[in-house]
Amino acid sequence: MNLIRYSFFSIALMAGAQDKPVRISPSSPPQESGVYHVGGAVKAPRVISSPQPNYPEEGRKGHAAGSIVIDLIVGSDGQVQYVKVQRGISPEIDQAAVDAVKTWKYHPAIKDGRPVRVQIAAEVAFQP
Repeated sequence: MNLIRYSFFSIALMAGAQDKPVRISPSSPPQESGVYHVGGAVKAPRVISSPQPNYPEEGRKGHAAGSIVIDLIVGSDGQVQYVKVQRGISPEIDQAAVDAVKTWKYHPAIKDGRPVRVQIAAEVAFQP
């Protein structure tokens, strides 16, 4: 049976709260409007649905365990728009986490009473 723990934290909390749009690395998709970090006037998105990833058989056989940190952008509609592994375990397990995170749904982040796009990070822990 899978034992997967989810914890969410904001990149802004690690780098200092910011209330202005930030640029994402060049590997991210082009941005039409600002992407914010949580902090100050920007309230974090709240998870509505976060289906668990499937624990790949290769990971189970190898007793692979640990946490995967995934950068993501949550759109103003609460949909995950961009996903990138920041720190992984193995290609198979990383892909399982990415596939699951792409299906997560959120109440969007809020700034000045309106929904905004926000960059956050999610930690997905796999334990055999």
